[in-house]
Amino acid sequence: MGDYNGPAVVVADGLEYSVQAHLYGCTDETSVNAGSFSARESMRNDQPAWRGVIHAYGESDAFAIRDARSRILRTKSGQDCAFAVTDGGYIEVGILRIIGYEGPLLE
Repeated sequence: MGDYNGPAVVVADGLEYSVQAHLYGCTDETSVNAGSFSARESMRNDQPAWRGVIHAYGESDAFAIRDARSRILRTKSGQDCAFAVTDGGYIEVGILRIIGYEGPLLE
């Protein structure tokens, strides 16, 4: 699996937010720090996962993405994948750490 660095759209609770995404693939579930038990539980051993950061355009967009009940990340090629927001980002400047538990999303 490769990396993805570029523009993307987050659909959070039905609203679209433009972001810059920096993502990379993970083949070993144990190497992924999901940040929450529920995100780790959602991952399947037989399915590749990815993680990385997204940079939202503004603090309010970052909070809306973080607080959403449903989140889809769409790359410029149109691939969609659900994701979870993890600990360790810098939300006040729009940076969120994320993990994808469906995959692969990477191009």
